[in-house]
Amino acid sequence: MPFQSLFTSYDPYEGCIPNPHTGLSQPTQLRLPGLLLLTHASVRGGIFGASTGLGVGVIALSARRLEHGLLAGGGRLGFVGMCAGTLFGMGAVCYRSVTDVDMDDDGVKRAGNALYDNGVSPWEVLSQKSAVLQGKIDKWTLGGAMGAAMAGFQAKRPLDASRCVPWGVVGALVAVYLTEKIDKMAREAREKKVS
Repeated sequence: MPFQSLFTSYDPYEGCIPNPHTGLSQPTQLRLPGLLLLTHASVRGGIFGASTGLGVGVIALSARRLEHGLLAGGGRLGFVGMCAGTLFGMGAVCYRSVTDVDMDDDGVKRAGNALYDNGVSPWEVLSQKSAVLQGKIDKWTLGGAMGAAMAGFQAKRPLDASRCVPWGVVGALVAVYLTEKIDKMAREAREKKVS
């Protein structure tokens, strides 16, 4: 079955060597590398789509072709763009898994591990210098795009966009801050185990 390799599960401890300092075996691979590739492409597609939709909203506003202003009209365009971009990213991974002969079980495993460990994307334009930087770009940029797109959902008072969006932005920033803290604690714990 095409793209079956995207959903293949692996033992992350298979072939690993115990750490000489601690005696503990460290995972050397991902359990579901294909799902990481799908998530990676979906997030990047959503970022691009939301940014494009918001950009179209700004252009339409300057041409006075946008109803309800940038907060509502541009936000709706951003949300539509985010959804379309997410689907495009997932489709790109599925398409590549069907058409690229290197995307077999071993190829997907290598691609997923390279993305997780070193920030190397299957698409060269999306690669970063480190996996940590890769994660930061995904969290902050997508969080900002979602916050802007969220403005498109206007409800009747007292839940109109002008009141909901600030709280949504604060919630997004708190979520990203907590995620950063969890990542930092996890990295410090790993470094202590190695040393």
